[in-house]
Amino acid sequence: VTQLLVDSLAASGQKTLTLAPEAGSIKLRHIINKGIEDEHLYKSIDMGIKAGIHNFRLYIMVGLPEEDDEDIDAIIKMAIDLRNYMDKNKAHGKLTLSINPFVPKPFTPFQWMPMADMKRISSVLKYIRTSLKKIKYVEVLTESPKESYLQGILARGDRKLAQILYEAHTLGGSKSFRRVMKAHNLDDSFYLYRQRDIAELLPWDTLDMGVNNSYFVHELEMAKEQKRTVRCFKGCKRCGVC
Repeated sequence: VTQLLVDSLAASGQKTLTLAPEAGSIKLRHIINKGIEDEHLYKSIDMGIKAGIHNFRLYIMVGLPEEDDEDIDAIIKMAIDLRNYMDKNKAHGKLTLSINPFVPKPFTPFQWMPMADMKRISSVLKYIRTSLKKIKYVEVLTESPKESYLQGILARGDRKLAQILYEAHTLGGSKSFRRVMKAHNLDDSFYLYRQRDIAELLPWDTLDMGVNNSYFVHELEMAKEQKRTVRCFKGCKRCGVC
């Protein structure tokens, strides 16, 4: 984020500046290789205020790999600290937290990882909402865990889901999806909560995205060690695309 960019957004009529720390703790940001520190958030707010923007939105994910209760508390602390900073600098607009459950996706280092349990996610979202409920001008928007878990099934689904999709559509859409799965004796936990083996043949392995699978394995190990990967540079050949 640069001042020129923020000034341009303000000049175009943008009233809210959106930031994407994704997590409240540095630990989780390192795990997902998100190169944002707290100081970047404060500097971005400064630039927004200077440009006349007083509303800010944060994109947050819950259910990230290796997440624990301290990481959830870090989200709440981050929101309170940023709200106080806004008030101190006379930015009396709204601070919005847009929080979504993390959905592991194909062609990422977390494609082998299980999704966080839906009951825990629901509990975490309720805890965050309750903790920030009394803080003025802080808004918490959350995606439905049920919708996210449907995304989780579809994101790493296989050919067996083709018939499920068709039948759910004929019965009215997504609300019928799990019922149709049960009718076909398909267990949603197979797609959601299962730790896949690195050597497992995955449904999307028939597609060539240009990235070496060994690179995803390496990045997964880096995530487990909470080590960040530097950006691509001139002559970079690490992932196999270039």
